Amino acid sequence: MRGLIFAALALMAIAGPAAAATDLTGSTVTVQLYYPNDSTPYAGGSAVTTAVGPGVEVGPGTLVAGRPWTFDIGPGSILFEPNETLCCYDNAQPFNGWELSFTGLTKNIASVTLDPSSTFAPTSLYRVGNTVFLNYKGGSPVNGQFALFNVTLVPEPSTWAMMLVGLLGLGAALRLSRRRSAVAATA
Repeated sequence: MRGLIFAALALMAIAGPAAAATDLTGSTVTVQLYYPNDSTPYAGGSAVTTAVGPGVEVGPGTLVAGRPWTFDIGPGSILFEPNETLCCYDNAQPFNGWELSFTGLTKNIASVTLDPSSTFAPTSLYRVGNTVFLNYKGGSPVNGQFALFNVTLVPEPSTWAMMLVGLLGLGAALRLSRRRSAVAATA
């Protein structure tokens, strides 16, 4: 019975912190269009800095006047909707896309991946620290398409400590179980 209790506590220690490891809520994001490379802000656009919370963080016309692009950032995701049909984003330059720079995160970004439900994908997707780059060079969006990105944050040291305690608890429960089996077999 004690072994089951140890195992349950260990599983709670391992599984509990994972839910809190992907939360962008409460951070600040700066979104800006970059063109013709990933270090040059687009001259005809502007940066938008806003708190991440409920609702759409970047609405139509805020990055470049007249362009209907939207960014909605959730606790562990970034949703980009072009909301227009275009022939193509300029393919001649190395970069034509967005930079999303996050500050005020309690944990650093570990990875960003394209969700399989997306109907429009970037040419390339990468991150440097807590900045995410979405390159749509040569892309041809159709109105109604979207790109959904899953964001995973690095667990804090306390999370790693809790996982270690959980694994130690599982080990102790297993050792106790084997010891009892050995004693029962010799009796």
